[in-house]
Amino acid sequence: DEDIPGGECFNDFAKRFFGGIAKVMDKYDGKVAIVTHHRGERLIKAWIKKGCPSDGEIDKTEFCKKGEPTGSVENIKLPLKTLEDVEV
Repeated sequence: DEDIPGGECFNDFAKRFFGGIAKVMDKYDGKVAIVTHHRGERLIKAWIKKGCPSDGEIDKTEFCKKGEPTGSVENIKLPLKTLEDVEV
């Protein structure tokens, strides 16, 4: 919950990230393309690995793994209802 110098704390980032994805997925039907940085990609995978809990908890080991190479494309299915309810 502590801000990093010149930035935001991890939980604020996670709240903003989950909220933004939920808004996009709610607005559009079907598959949605989301372009993100390494941190966003790792957050989603770590949340899925933890079982998509509504409290936004993540698998820290998964989050700290090396991410996909630049320019990678992945098909990840996200549970919209759970995503809308995430409270970090």
